Amino acid sequence: MEQVRERVKQDKLTFASSVSPDKASERRFLLLTESIRAFAGSLSHAPIWCFTLGNERNLSKAAKDRLSALNITFIRFEKDAEIPQFPFVRKVFLNAQAESIARGKTDLLVWLDNDTIVLQEPKGFIL
Repeated sequence: MEQVRERVKQDKLTFASSVSPDKASERRFLLLTESIRAFAGSLSHAPIWCFTLGNERNLSKAAKDRLSALNITFIRFEKDAEIPQFPFVRKVFLNAQAESIARGKTDLLVWLDNDTIVLQEPKGFIL
């Protein structure tokens, strides 16, 4: 019975991150998503949302194909013209948009910077 309860919680978890249409950002995001799919254990099949800064069509074909194969959901970041130009402000607005979209769709949203890699099952995310 405990396994059933744990599995239900895990199905309610969604990973989220962002990618810019440049080679370095694409590479980092691919490493993140591939590491989740390969090493996150029971969380490896959790949904992954990719917030694109710009349009996902600006990503390279190779990156789009690989991310599609990894079952990544693209969400366009709607940048507000009123966003002040301070360091890290964009992350705050990205997280706010992600939380707004997540409401009613997932119980737990795990935001990871795209320079993160997963090396083992992140059981601590299951609250």
